[in-house]
Amino acid sequence: MSERFLVTYLVGGKISEADISLLVDAITEEGLSTAWDAGGSDDADNIRLTIRECLAKKKPLSLMAAELNWGNTIVMDAFCIEHGLQFLKRVEAKYEYNGEIIWWTPGMAEPKVWAATNVSASRPYASLEFLRKEEENHETLAQVIKILEAVGPTPPPLQLIA
Repeated sequence: MSERFLVTYLVGGKISEADISLLVDAITEEGLSTAWDAGGSDDADNIRLTIRECLAKKKPLSLMAAELNWGNTIVMDAFCIEHGLQFLKRVEAKYEYNGEIIWWTPGMAEPKVWAATNVSASRPYASLEFLRKEEENHETLAQVIKILEAVGPTPPPLQLIA
């Protein structure tokens, strides 16, 4: 049996008209929704409409799911990486599991994961072990703060390209 986790997922960057349909397919396959009350059952037309609104309002696409298997978004992560779309995923903490912040930006070899967060995975935390390691590496408090501030950058707005 697997655990189900609440996930929020932001997507931004440049996308072609042709890739919008592929993005809709990836969102549907992953079981993500454009609103909490959709419960993973958004139809393709509603997802497409939400994408168009994000393009018009110049904001990233916001997706969510209340119960994703271990919080995994394998299809969406692969789609975003393949198409050069930046993403930010927050997996809420549950039971004995920490929250996670996962992000990828074009140019990164693979997504980064920060596994110490508050319950809603909206803020990174620094463990004592992490702080001691940074101290051993002669990092200053200002440098540690910069590391924490760099966790989970918000994606840029979606932008349509020719």
